[in-house]
Amino acid sequence: MTIKLELRSIKHAKSLSHETPAYTAAIFLDGKKVGVVENHGHGGPDFAHFSDPSAEAKIAAHFQALPPINSHGFELEQDFELWCHQTIYDLEILKKVRRICSKKIYGVTPDRREITWAIDPARLEESRPMIEKKYPGIRFLNSLTDAEIIASIRD
Repeated sequence: MTIKLELRSIKHAKSLSHETPAYTAAIFLDGKKVGVVENHGHGGPDFAHFSDPSAEAKIAAHFQALPPINSHGFELEQDFELWCHQTIYDLEILKKVRRICSKKIYGVTPDRREITWAIDPARLEESRPMIEKKYPGIRFLNSLTDAEIIASIRD
């Protein structure tokens, strides 16, 4: 079963996030708003409020059909809450990378070290040979898609 699940109108309060991300967001399923989700950031669960009970069942069935994932050496069952938190974290990664890439060249080494150079990103191609000589296998985040950026940063 393929579904298009999105969080929109995300408001993430990093200053209130202690053990979990403190946020609110609208839940969209196949382009239609079906509810809202929130977390207070104190380690408790997400609170999802669905306006369409059939959407809640469809989302639950979707995640139950997915295989477990390995995260930091732990096998985790995929569920809506895990997906919400990963979505929030991914958006934070993209915001950080876009901010840095607007002013600097930004790369990730094969051992996942993040390195920046105070060089205008428009000069990436002329700077590439010098940087690649010192850091073989480096991936430059400046020219990657969002999905490639997430894969380069996330474990």
